[in-house]
Amino acid sequence: MGGAYLGRGNIRPGVEFNFFADPLAAEFVLLEAHNNTVVTLLPLEATPAIPTAWRVNVLGTINSPYIKFLNKAERKILSSKTWSPNDQVTAAIAMCSNLVKASLDADGIVLTEGCDAKGALLIDYKSTSYNLKIITQVDEAAFQNFVLNSFR
Repeated sequence: MGGAYLGRGNIRPGVEFNFFADPLAAEFVLLEAHNNTVVTLLPLEATPAIPTAWRVNVLGTINSPYIKFLNKAERKILSSKTWSPNDQVTAAIAMCSNLVKASLDADGIVLTEGCDAKGALLIDYKSTSYNLKIITQVDEAAFQNFVLNSFR
């Protein structure tokens, strides 16, 4: 989970938090990917913005110690209109790849320097080689069902 392939960052335009926090680690992963490996990347823009009402009134009502803990841990963010479960979607896709509805192959690097651009994901859309499979769309309903079934 990381990067912003459409330029919609959450730190600065084009800069997502995880890549910004440790651009050298992100760069290392993407450079290693050029060695006959393709990295699957869930960028910020592909995580579904799930209505907080679903998070509170459906997922949040499951009688489970894990959900009770999650409700306490997330209580501050549950006042917003949407719930953006970036890390949860990443973990779910690792276990259930059919949650991915669309992706694109791309060649990408991470900028590691610069005041405004540090952590930006730079995509070469004209390249004929690629090191990334960028997830562009996640099946929101399938993700919700996956999460619910995990706690039932």
